[in-house]
Amino acid sequence: MELFTYPLTCNAIKVSLILAELQIEPELKLITLNKGEQKRPEFLSLNPNGTIPVLKDQGTVLWESNAILFYLAKAYNSSLSARNFKQEVEVMRWLNWQASEWSAASNGFAHHRVMLPFWGLASDEESLVALDSTFKRYAEILDQQLSWQDFLISDDISIADISVASTLMFWREAEIPVEGFSNLHEWLQRLENQHWWQKTKQNLSDFLS
Repeated sequence: MELFTYPLTCNAIKVSLILAELQIEPELKLITLNKGEQKRPEFLSLNPNGTIPVLKDQGTVLWESNAILFYLAKAYNSSLSARNFKQEVEVMRWLNWQASEWSAASNGFAHHRVMLPFWGLASDEESLVALDSTFKRYAEILDQQLSWQDFLISDDISIADISVASTLMFWREAEIPVEGFSNLHEWLQRLENQHWWQKTKQNLSDFLS
């Protein structure tokens, strides 16, 4: 298995989390985004969109992080997979919501306060002020969903939780206001207690150091 990735992005974090849960260590191919390596012809031959991550596994080449999550959960019989058809539909709903709504509302915090400083670039704090109200709008949706169960689709963790939580990996460092939403905050703490979350966070800390 080969994984073409740049660890700090939320889409890369998703895949790192499930690989840690599966205890699979693929051969990592670092695609340095700030050097434009994602636009080189050899990478575009894998993913014409020029985005990471890309997974190669047993002849399968996959891009789009949520599709990679779904593939790994199913192919490797992960406990993070949906347990029946109804749950599978719910998982797909939250994966789509993450990609279409939540990512834009939450990803900017870590981008500006973690990734850009790591690259030696200045954070655009004005854009984060504008993002704050959008984040709170969608965080309220999450908080409501988590008011009656421990995780997004049931009382068990699924790839829906991984996908949605990926933008919050650096919530402390990026000062993402999750503590204003008690159910969301408690959900995130439950995820932080998982060994595979802790392993991924340690790997990211090592990458940043």
